[in-house]
Amino acid sequence: MVALLTENSQATSSVWSEIGAARALGRSPKRVALLPVAIGLTTAPLYLQDILLLWSQTTEKQQLERLIREINSAINAHLGFETP
Repeated sequence: MVALLTENSQATSSVWSEIGAARALGRSPKRVALLPVAIGLTTAPLYLQDILLLWSQTTEKQQLERLIREINSAINAHLGFETP
């Protein structure tokens, strides 16, 4: 599960709930992987400070392109695919 966190979304209870559910499923036989991605935040939310968090403090095109490559690489690694 890729969770996109922005200034607007990080404070909503639905984001907290979805992340909590993904964490619980990560410990279940389903083994759902959680990949939180922060865009435009200056600090990580407290509920995500104990796990890997992909990050872009700005929404500049170059930074977002880098972030997309990192997301793709993380998903491929989780699925066991080789990254070119």
